[in-house]
Amino acid sequence: MASYHHDGRDRRAYCDRPPYYTEKPSEKPAPRNPVDLAKHYNRTTLSRPENPLKNLYRYFFVPGMANLAGGFPPTSYFAFSELGGEFTPAPDAAAVKDTCATRFSLFPKAAVAEQKHSRLSVPLLDGSRAPADRIDLATALQYGRAQGLAPVTAFLKEYTLTHLHQNRIPYDADIIPTVGATDGFHKVVSLIGARGDTMLVEEWMYVNALNTVKPLGIATAAVAIDTYGMVPAALRAVLDGWDAAARGSRKPHFLYTVSAGHNPTGATTPLSRRKALYAICSAHDVLIIEDEPYWHLQFPAAPPPPPSGDGAAFMRSLVPSFLTLDTDGGRVIRLDTLSKTVAPGCRMGWVTAHRDITARLAAAAEASTQQPSGFVQALVGSLLVRHWGMRGWLAWLEKLRALYDARMRAQCAALHAGRFHIASHAADGDCEKVSRTEMLRFAPPAGGMFVWVRVLLHNHPAWAAWAARGHTRGDMLWRLWMFVAETRLSMPCPGQVFASTPQMAQECDLLRFCFSGVEEEEVAPATERWVEGCGAFWELGVEEVEAIGEGEDVVADAGAGAGAGAGASAGMMPWGC
Repeated sequence: MASYHHDGRDRRAYCDRPPYYTEKPSEKPAPRNPVDLAKHYNRTTLSRPENPLKNLYRYFFVPGMANLAGGFPPTSYFAFSELGGEFTPAPDAAAVKDTCATRFSLFPKAAVAEQKHSRLSVPLLDGSRAPADRIDLATALQYGRAQGLAPVTAFLKEYTLTHLHQNRIPYDADIIPTVGATDGFHKVVSLIGARGDTMLVEEWMYVNALNTVKPLGIATAAVAIDTYGMVPAALRAVLDGWDAAARGSRKPHFLYTVSAGHNPTGATTPLSRRKALYAICSAHDVLIIEDEPYWHLQFPAAPPPPPSGDGAAFMRSLVPSFLTLDTDGGRVIRLDTLSKTVAPGCRMGWVTAHRDITARLAAAAEASTQQPSGFVQALVGSLLVRHWGMRGWLAWLEKLRALYDARMRAQCAALHAGRFHIASHAADGDCEKVSRTEMLRFAPPAGGMFVWVRVLLHNHPAWAAWAARGHTRGDMLWRLWMFVAETRLSMPCPGQVFASTPQMAQECDLLRFCFSGVEEEEVAPATERWVEGCGAFWELGVEEVEAIGEGEDVVADAGAGAGAGAGASAGMMPWGC
């Protein structure tokens, strides 16, 4: 990768390493410092009664059993008798190498007409299989348990324990399906959080996490992050110096982190730092909520080799999860999702944790969401279990990483090329003086979907006058955002959205660029347009900057007349997730 200007840290220290998993796992040792989970559960969790129907479930699938106990509508009354659709076959090694060498997309536009698709069909009843192994509408659309459709959950569990974590979790962990990672996070916080608690978070964070805990009366305490994620010394300082009386809250007992492809910064926490963070949490009895929607999108410093087609070496190369370090036996609760690997609208994910935690999450789910949509489980389960299989699924993940990596490099190249503002000035005689001013600074992301860019607003010619008039960095950043959006029709996400405190938002000079939100051929041109607009903003005087946003809303007026625009959908969340 090109040597883009960043803060001097070399992330190759962990990106160019050999595979992390090279040895066979040893037998699971006894927990070193066993977690007393009862101390972390809130009153609601501890008082939730066991489902009285739980002991009946095991009889439901006994062959020949006449079920007169459950209030199940008869299958013959279902409005659907078959479910199906076209899907892309799992990539093989040759196809993966060919497409990744030239294109950024799984579905190149020029090849759409020739793209081979297969068709899956989910029948009303699959009588050829045992009841517990069926993926059919009679099972998927019927009332079910929080553990989800058995073959689908079994597939995700095998993937999680054997392939994702390489059998390295040092205790007998389990998984529980969720209606996406956001649902999983809400359930976990509702399990362990109580009004008046404080949750430890990265100082720049995914906004939905903040919006989840705030109505529950849970505050947040920000911990500094850098190119490698949360800083251990900063976490230790927060916990060692916690003054419960001054804060009006007991010392935090749970932490939330996105440690691979962090949203918004793109940081991926290396193994050595994970060990340090885990040790601090163990010493202070803090649980770790590890939210990893971008786990498979970890980018090496150099372009990755062509995908192998089976994904096994790819999975071994990924930075290990906090779960694999959980020698205390229950300190880590991990959230995974299919949103970035199948489709966001699936609303299907899972939690991996100690069995006591997953059992309590299941009890909570039985009184709320129950399980993910039966339609989704049937379609996704048929794809993964009946068609792709584990090898195909791992190959799909490896190919996705290669495609996102190419998009990332295209955006970084455009940002790098336009990071300076070039201005010419008249000089003595026939000479012309040329000045070069740095506008942008960033580090290429180590994972995820975003490039975190600092705009060096103090280098703007009007900055001194702007600050003298009492304006903040955040004020100027918003005007830059509006100016480029309206004049160049290109918009990143303002960094203020991810600030963990109002003070950080006021002085924010950061923008999150997403390289996944437009078609692959538009990534570089859209980024170049933004950089060009930033250069034009650099030529404005202080009065012109102040006037931005005072007149008519050009973008809104254009949108009202022309519809949603290219690449957008009506009702789409503007910043994604």
